[in-house]
Amino acid sequence: DYDQCHACRTPISAEDRASEHYSPGISCPYCWDSLSEKTRRSAIDRQKQIELAKARNQPHPIGRNYRLPSEA
Repeated sequence: DYDQCHACRTPISAEDRASEHYSPGISCPYCWDSLSEKTRRSAIDRQKQIELAKARNQPHPIGRNYRLPSEA
């Protein structure tokens, strides 16, 4: 069962997700020590928004397919 790291897009296994260097939505064992502070901060903020939306039982816009007003 593989997933994908949201920071570096590397496939990650259950073993990778069990690593102390894995943070869901933020980094994985392959990129945890190579992310810039700006990238890490953006990932932390994005993950926080995703978790807040889940807690409110609302969809989060990341990954949604939006139409431009001209396409409606």
